[in-house]
Amino acid sequence: MNYELLGLCINGVLTLITLGIAVTGLVQALAAKESNATAKTAAEFAEKALKTTERADILLDGAQINLPMSNVFDGHSWVGLQFKNFGRTRANSVKFDCTLVFPGMPDQAAPELPEMVVAAGDTPTVSFDRFIQFMNLETFTKVVRMQIPLHFIAKVSYDDVFGNHHSSYAKGSLKDPVRRLFSVDETRAD
Repeated sequence: MNYELLGLCINGVLTLITLGIAVTGLVQALAAKESNATAKTAAEFAEKALKTTERADILLDGAQINLPMSNVFDGHSWVGLQFKNFGRTRANSVKFDCTLVFPGMPDQAAPELPEMVVAAGDTPTVSFDRFIQFMNLETFTKVVRMQIPLHFIAKVSYDDVFGNHHSSYAKGSLKDPVRRLFSVDETRAD
């Protein structure tokens, strides 16, 4: 028997086995790297989904003309804008910027509210001054008769519990003074 040939064959087989083990290790390393990348992508997706579904979401929930004790729509009435946190967590550093707009008169800003926290489900209201405080009788009469349009613009900015900043915007018009109804003509939110 040729021991030299046998030795070469054994060395060749061992070399092939070693090469096979190296290739297997390389394949496993590449698979582990891909698995890590997939896990990272899944974790990022899960975090984004959490922040989207659990965040605060403050939107305009209603606009109305509020009546004084006399229960009559007159100069002592005022506009109230109700907001709601439709999200599942609180909103921090909430700021409201609301304005009444009508032709021929300066815009009327709502009294400024202090920066606040709005819990999930809470419904803060921004109330404007009574009409008599910034509008003369002639202008008020024209608004009630729909001869002058009355619009509101409502902006809200806030931070969610994850530290992300958000805002919403709504614009509306008085559509039915008899029933004191507004329509919401435009909304935007991030």
